[in-house]
Amino acid sequence: FVMPILASMMADPGINVLTRHETMHDGFERVTRDIIDTHLRPGDVFIDIGSHWGLMTLSALSGLPGQADAIAIEPHPLNVQQLMRGVALNGLHRWVDIVPAAAGAAGGTARLALSGSTMGHSLLEGAMKTPATVHLRVPIVTVDGLLAERPDLGGRRLVIKVDVEGLEPDVFSGARQTLESGRVALLIWERGQEYRDPARYRAVNLAMDWLSAIGFRHYALPY
Repeated sequence: FVMPILASMMADPGINVLTRHETMHDGFERVTRDIIDTHLRPGDVFIDIGSHWGLMTLSALSGLPGQADAIAIEPHPLNVQQLMRGVALNGLHRWVDIVPAAAGAAGGTARLALSGSTMGHSLLEGAMKTPATVHLRVPIVTVDGLLAERPDLGGRRLVIKVDVEGLEPDVFSGARQTLESGRVALLIWERGQEYRDPARYRAVNLAMDWLSAIGFRHYALPY
């Protein structure tokens, strides 16, 4: 998939870091991609929450052409535009359901604080709270709700990646039925600097306790 997606990305100067990783190094977030590739099987559904430009989705499905589906969830409209271009240029539109929204604990809307780059946007209250911070109101969906709307995916094995800048526990809450279903073969998520905040620290530890209670085991990936 590398050359088609890079062709779509080269026109955007904000994508230089990604293209350097893909063309000159071992690939962006290689460890995460390798873990996903190891677990994803024919017939699975990959749920990419905080999909950005869709690199994880494109990488995952390129290893199983026509044999797996994906749901790519991304709230920022400019990122969604790049995601759509990448999916189209790689001929994956039949297998990727693009959801232009954020994932959370319940449906609705919320204000997304925009960072100075294409990454790092946040729904956290007070995120990047400066006079210059620009906010965008975006829809919120839940994983359980999305899957309820897709009965054709019912019963299929799931691989889920979550990277949502400190709101991972909220995503888990909105995916409670899914995570308790026994269908999730892998849940890979980021525990970033947002969890230095005491409230976020408590929230993520409670979420991890609950995940342990329903049968998940926790591993930290090497970086």
